[in-house]
Amino acid sequence: ANATAPAIVIASPVAHTVITGSLLDVTASAENVPANGYVEFILDDAISLTDNTPPYTQTFTAVGAGTHKVDAILRDQAALELTRDTNIDIATQGDYIVAVGDSITNGIGDNYATDNLAMFGRIISFQGFEAPLTDKLNVNEAFTNNLVVNEGIGGDESFDAAFTRIDSILARHPETNRTLILLGTNDAQAVIPPGLGCTGAACDGTFKGNLQMLVDKITWLDYPANTVPSNITPIISLIPPAWNATDPWISTTNNRIRNYNTVITTELNGITVGADLFSYFMPSATKNYVSLFADTLHPNGLGEEVMSALLYNTLNPASPLPLPFVLDDLTASTTSL
Repeated sequence: ANATAPAIVIASPVAHTVITGSLLDVTASAENVPANGYVEFILDDAISLTDNTPPYTQTFTAVGAGTHKVDAILRDQAALELTRDTNIDIATQGDYIVAVGDSITNGIGDNYATDNLAMFGRIISFQGFEAPLTDKLNVNEAFTNNLVVNEGIGGDESFDAAFTRIDSILARHPETNRTLILLGTNDAQAVIPPGLGCTGAACDGTFKGNLQMLVDKITWLDYPANTVPSNITPIISLIPPAWNATDPWISTTNNRIRNYNTVITTELNGITVGADLFSYFMPSATKNYVSLFADTLHPNGLGEEVMSALLYNTLNPASPLPLPFVLDDLTASTTSL
């Protein structure tokens, strides 16, 4: 390679990303720019803006909803093109959704990797509901401008998310406008008190106190003053049941999860209640969805697909999707065929 040859690269926005607003800030880095050279930014082969001084940057305004292409062209003083860089599938006026949770959000039990490569190159993964949910949003809505990011960490409790995770998550995803929160399974295993009815300092160390802090950090840019809204909507799903008991319906763990879910539905401020994963996955006298689980806690590939549909319907209650067909009442067999 010629070390003195002109070169340019688009620093932002990256390809396949989602911008939630209609302003598109573009930045390029250029090397070996000739005297009086400049950078031309072109949006969708139509709208042109230029900058002749580094750092090379411009802002396209009133960009319509949908996906776009950005070119950055390095030109000499005679306007001749020297080199260019192109980023495609840049979505605007979309939803940038961050999934915050534990190993269920992470998708540790997902045994079907094929559906984890989202269309348009938005997600390249191997587990979780995030890629299937991204595809459902992009296929069933007017524009393909949605992205769901997996920030689930195995073993996390509500305390971990509120005290050690969320600040970093929001810093790494500045375009976030919704969060899908699913926490509580590990709290139940660790016997964290639910905090039902608590107020003030009495909520410290409880599921309610931790989750309310998490919500406040998401909702307010200046936590704990809580005067400058972030315009991010926290959506908290009801925790699915654990199957680590002879009768999950009356197990101590699931009774604790019921209390956590009551906190979510009745006692948290500033949230939208999400999918009822507890009611769907809890076995009863008429259904048994053991076929959706990899073990006693984690949904398998089909279970994650069901979760993506339930979460889609939470995000789009006016136009819900039918849930996948599921065989129920399955039991393990030791009989050889």
